Amino acid sequence: MSTATVTYNASDVTVTDNSGETLVPTTTTSFPAQFVIGPNNITYTATDSSGNTGSCMFTVTVTDSEDPVLTCPPDTSLSTDGGMSRATVTYNVSDVTVNDNSEETLVPTTTTSFPAQFVIGPNNITYTATDSSGNTGSCMFTVTVTDNEDPVLTCPPDTSLSTDGGMSTATVAYNSSDVSVTDNSEESLVPTTTTSFPAQFVIGPNNITYTATDSSGNSGSCTFTVMVTDSENPVLTCPPDSSLSTDGGMSTATVTYNASDVTVTDNSEETLVPTTTTSFPAQFVIGPNNITYTATDSSGNTGSCTFTVMVEDSEDPVLTCPPDTSLSTDGGMSTATVTYNASDVSVTDNSEESLVPTTTTSFPAQFLIN
Repeated sequence: MSTATVTYNASDVTVTDNSGETLVPTTTTSFPAQFVIGPNNITYTATDSSGNTGSCMFTVTVTDSEDPVLTCPPDTSLSTDGGMSRATVTYNVSDVTVNDNSEETLVPTTTTSFPAQFVIGPNNITYTATDSSGNTGSCMFTVTVTDNEDPVLTCPPDTSLSTDGGMSTATVAYNSSDVSVTDNSEESLVPTTTTSFPAQFVIGPNNITYTATDSSGNSGSCTFTVMVTDSENPVLTCPPDSSLSTDGGMSTATVTYNASDVTVTDNSEETLVPTTTTSFPAQFVIGPNNITYTATDSSGNTGSCTFTVMVEDSEDPVLTCPPDTSLSTDGGMSTATVTYNASDVSVTDNSEESLVPTTTTSFPAQFLIN
């Protein structure tokens, strides 16, 4: 209340008079009375039968020792401004109610200047009000600023590189400094990855993901791809060059090779089967015959090797001469004139060549009697 209840009675005041009369003091104040804060004067008077009047006065000072009661807004939470580490907050004195027993109209004040930039986390705001008696009351509420924005990571661009020499993998190394991280919290965040560098990356696409988490538990990530290419050709080892004779009575030799006669190694570590355009068993003609084997890995790299099979002909041609014959000397002569042609002799050879037989005898010839 803004008043104090006060009660006095006439018996609280003593009256003496020379007349010896018994006088009862009176006052204009009606008790019990509601006295306001501050000094309150009470006057009692008494009048004797001769009309003589006397009075006395005393003061009742009412003091206020009650603090004002302030009611602040409820605690609240809000997110940071977009891309910022803070939230813009505004409150007015009208958001705080003040009640005081003095019934004065009190205006609450705060040391926070609005609009205010509140950092991530709890931010306390205190309002106070003081009445004319110097009694001060206050209330406090909390604005919790939350960060719901994920960090933004920028990874290196996708790239490609070749396998290490003779290897099926490429050695790759990246550092956290190769990835940039920005966050509205303005924290210094270090990106991490589950890939241990330096790493051996296999042929094909290899994805690397970096992540970063701020103190509010927000996580961001970025991914980039390292494409490992294989540009090495398989290495084939063919059988050594060889030679062999034609099959009996034939112009060719029968030759057989298998893929297992050729070894293939490749940096990809794939199991490659060599192939050839030669169908085995093959009939190889007299002379050099080249055989080429090739193998192609999954990256399209092709290797080859070539070896030569030399087919030799060691069979003599077979000639069939005319049968033996006899004839008389030319008339009056001691000789006989004889004529034969190459066509009179047949020639066969395994080489299937057309062979023309020759002789040291010049036809027509004069043959002596024998």
